[in-house]
Amino acid sequence: MKPPSFAGSPCTRRDAIKTIGASLVCPAIPFAQTTDEIGPTQKVNPRQGPSTLLFFDDEPLYSRKGVVRRLGTPQRAGSYHEKAGNCTWGRPSVFRVQDEWRMVYQAGVGLPNRGGGVTLIASSLDGVVWAPLDTTAQIVLPGRMAANQILPTTAGNLGSVVEDLSAPASERYKLLAVRETVESSIWVSADLLQWRKLEQSSWHPSPPDPPAFAFWNDAARSFFITTRPEWPDRRICLVTTKDWRTFSRPVLALHADADDRALAQHYGMYVLPYHGYFIGLLWIFYAGDAAPLSAPHRYRGGKVETYLTYSLNGLHWQRCTHTPLFVNGGAGLPDAGCLQVSNIIPAGKGRLRVYAACSTREHGICPPDDGHLVVYDLREDGFVCLEAGADTGLVSTRTLYWRGGEASINVAVTGGSVRVRIIEARGKPIEGYAFEDCLPFAEDQVDYAPAWRNGRRLGELAGRMLRIEIEMTSAMLFAIRGDFTQCHLLDLQQWEKHGIIPRERSYL
Repeated sequence: MKPPSFAGSPCTRRDAIKTIGASLVCPAIPFAQTTDEIGPTQKVNPRQGPSTLLFFDDEPLYSRKGVVRRLGTPQRAGSYHEKAGNCTWGRPSVFRVQDEWRMVYQAGVGLPNRGGGVTLIASSLDGVVWAPLDTTAQIVLPGRMAANQILPTTAGNLGSVVEDLSAPASERYKLLAVRETVESSIWVSADLLQWRKLEQSSWHPSPPDPPAFAFWNDAARSFFITTRPEWPDRRICLVTTKDWRTFSRPVLALHADADDRALAQHYGMYVLPYHGYFIGLLWIFYAGDAAPLSAPHRYRGGKVETYLTYSLNGLHWQRCTHTPLFVNGGAGLPDAGCLQVSNIIPAGKGRLRVYAACSTREHGICPPDDGHLVVYDLREDGFVCLEAGADTGLVSTRTLYWRGGEASINVAVTGGSVRVRIIEARGKPIEGYAFEDCLPFAEDQVDYAPAWRNGRRLGELAGRMLRIEIEMTSAMLFAIRGDFTQCHLLDLQQWEKHGIIPRERSYL
């Protein structure tokens, strides 16, 4: 098949790195339009929230003393090995379908020295223990290479699958596929088994290496796709679409910086919309001195780990720390060589379940007996926390306009205690809500609701400007939730002088 053609010149590296942020919030455009033809930014709905404070940085805080920022601690819960071929580059996407879990992934069936190649499906009753789902009785595929195959081999490599809840039932699931340097395409399905290719759905003008993940951005009323500028270029770009038929041009969003390890490259990034934030799980490949100096492209040798990034609008991204959230395991373990997080879903009981494609060997060394799809458990909100040791730590939020109801605090106490006080925005104590009045808390709970003596609760302060202060020892603070609006000084002044209730801000 001939590569798809586009009016004007193809998307070169120079095109990809132009900062044309307006294209990411305007109506999706066909590639046939050049960047000079992009229209004005459309008005978007204001972002609702966040009603959750997470602590990737200190922006939600007025002050903090005696606490340190820590990354979460994912725990390996299980792994699945595809016997038909290497699944190091499996990019698993997991969904609940009626009474079972289904996982779409890929494996190098018939490809002895590399991953990728054939899109497959597995099923599970608990989301941890998986088995291939035989589709031979349901799907006719010319040249079928595996019993659990769901796409023709000619479809190319799997990017990922996303669920589109606003689509017709027949197009509920969208699958991004890539034939490197040849074709990018969208496939749709109602059940993750029967798929058809959308016509005129080339989503990238220079079909890249396959890591590609779509996520819904409610403020922009669009799906965003994380991808690469072109096939060998290991940096993160964004593409947007409103209809899965027309797409913006790729715009550079993130690349390695001076604080990364030597010769680091950004390989791919899965994005999770999460309580008003966008959380990016960024794969970083660092070859170091493993790559031979004679090679024109770093490939054989080196490891991949997954780092934490975040955004308030899905467009502008920041790094939380320059240490991995998901760290390679020890020698011989399923995630010792490459660890690439591709999916996160709620698992109940205060947990998130994480799926990653992994390998025991280093990058580019992909024998058929390697490749694992590894399952991790992570605490709800457990991406990052503020931790106090034996000495007392104090965390104070920015001013919050409290609309009503109680606070829900995700905190883990290990031998210490937590107390909460509420003060006015300008620091004046509120009678009955001091630390001394708070009923101390000494447990591990994702939804602790502070209470004070004489039955006082935070909901009694509805309609007021206040700050929440948390005093803790030997404890970790993960999140604060409630019905509130974060405020700046101007909001406080407008409220004090004119009684103006602060508005929710849009970051697009």
